[in-house]
Formats: sequence, C-alpha cells, structure tokens
Amino acid sequence: MNGNTPEPRQVVLIGGRTGASFSPAVWNQVFADFGIPLEYRRLDISAADLPRAVGGVRHPGVAAANVTMPYKARAAALADVRDADTERAGVTNFLVNRSGMLHASNTDLAAARVALQRVTARSALLLGAGGAGAAALGGAAGAVRRVVIADRDQAAARGLAARARGWGMAAAAVAWEAVPAAVPDADLIVNATPIGMDAADRRSPIPGGLLGHRPAVYDFVYRSEMTPLQAMALEAGCLVYDGLAHMTEQAVAMIPGLGLAPELAGAIRHAAVAVAGRAPLTWASCGSTAG
Repeated sequence: MNGNTPEPRQVVLIGGRTGASFSPAVWNQVFADFGIPLEYRRLDISAADLPRAVGGVRHPGVAAANVTMPYKARAAALADVRDADTERAGVTNFLVNRSGMLHASNTDLAAARVALQRVTARSALLLGAGGAGAAALGGAAGAVRRVVIADRDQAAARGLAARARGWGMAAAAVAWEAVPAAVPDADLIVNATPIGMDAADRRSPIPGGLLGHRPAVYDFVYRSEMTPLQAMALEAGCLVYDGLAHMTEQAVAMIPGLGLAPELAGAIRHAAVAVAGRAPLTWASCGSTAG
C-alpha cells in the first residue's frame, strides 16, 4: 500500500487449528470484491496464549475476531459485554471491538436457530459438548423438547445437559459408547464434533446402518467433499444440513457486528460456493438439489 492508503483493519480467526477453515478465503473474497477495508487472517495459538490473543482484539487496528475450538468458553469469559445468546450458551465465536471494549455474541447459535426452524424435530441426539455443541443446543431450545448428549468428556456432557434442563428441555448425558443405542430414538442428530474434518478421515460419529428411521442430520463439519456422515445420511434418505451451510449462515450473521450492508449476504453465499467448489446441503435429501 502507498502512504495515502490506510492499512485495512483486521478480522482475526483465533483457534488451536485454523488451517482447514474456509472463512479467510470467503471473507477476503467479499472484502476485495466490494472494496471493504478489512482483511481476514488466521491466528493459531496455544491455550496459554489465549488471554494475549483476545487482548489483541482490543487494538484499534482490529475490528473483530472469530473464535473457534477449543477456546469458545474461555473467550466468552474474557469479553467485556456478552449478548443474551452468549450468556445462554456460555460460549462465543464472535468478538467485536467497540472502542477497545469486546462485545461477545454467538453466530453459530444464530445460524443453528435459523436452520432448525426449517425442520420438525422433538427429540435430538447431540454429539459433542464443546463450544459448537453448546451453540447447537442453544439454537435448538424451544424447538427440541428432548435431547441426549454424548461426548468422550462425560463431565462436559453432564454440564451441558444441566444447562439444557435449565432451558426447560428434558436432557440426559450418555457415554460415547452408548451413541448407537441412542440413535433410533432421535429424529434429529447433530454432530458438533470435529470427526470427519480432515480429508483423510473416513470415520463417521454414527456407525453405518443406523439411520434407517431417517432422522434429520445436522453436521457442523465441512470440507470440499461431503463427510462420511453426510454421505451416509443422504444414502439413507435423511434430510442433511452440512457444515458448509452452517459456516455460510454464521458468516451472514456476522454482518451487523461488522457494520456491513445486509445486501452482502448473497455475496457471502456466492463466495462460500466458490471457495468450497460445491453448493452446501441445506436440508437436502438424496436426489434433491441443495438450497
């Protein structure tokens, strides 16, 4: 840049492992296409570095930060102001710098709330009790009456189940090994674990052959191709909402916090398709078109 052009303000992705994220490419395409003086960058940190990284978001040159696993709960505690959804779920994925004060919100929860309005589900199986799981549960509150939560960290699952009961949901925590037994009673399955995130990861959090009752499947994981769970669910005739759709809609939910025009929603959706090389699955079923 020349001396007459101010440096763009930064939007930072803070996490322990951000290399697989499509967000930098999506946002930087939108910023470039519309001449918006913002730049999106990654920041991989250790747990010990989180207070320093979050403190850096207060700098005038930083507009906001996304927070990803495994730091969403700790980041919420470090914010100055927390909106109702952040207080509800106890986690944040979006920090906005307002004159050095950090305002926390949760666009994961906002995206899940919108997505779950489009399906009918009364009983859910939630896989994962971390930040994504808490956001998914918050988005499901009021729509889902019963939830079974499974995580390899059983204390985390029990804690999230207790939070759900505080919202008026019937909730139970089960061991990860009990997932196959819990699948038949669920008409919605939410995968809020990173299983399937790596292209070489051929695992599914749900064993094959258990989706014959055709539950709706909401998988937070995304990559250029479908995950094993998404492919298996489509083959079984389930409605599927994939992580690419979720990532796109949580980005759209960031628009007000960044002070951008609502009309950019379409550009974000277009950029997400361009970066991923495919359309998202928005409650798609086998033989249907995504969207």
